[in-house]
Amino acid sequence: MQGSTEAQTVQRVAQEPLLDHAGGVQSLPLQALFEQFHTSESGLTSQQAQRRLSEVGPNETVGVQRTTALVQFLRLFLNPLIIIRRAEPD
Repeated sequence: MQGSTEAQTVQRVAQEPLLDHAGGVQSLPLQALFEQFHTSESGLTSQQAQRRLSEVGPNETVGVQRTTALVQFLRLFLNPLIIIRRAEPD
């Protein structure tokens, strides 16, 4: 029962991080962050890490499709002001 509570807490923490008054975690005391994430300065034990991995899944980044330099250059000419400027007579 405690495992499911910890899993819910881990998921909630991932969605709603503890923030300081400025909106970030940079100036929070380390102890507050350790308590929030249910860990310590020495990190998670292998057992805790394995349990979190099975409950929450691996850390994965979402792939971002980058545009090529050519496409970025051509997009400059889609600016309406450029089109108007090029359309007016010299």
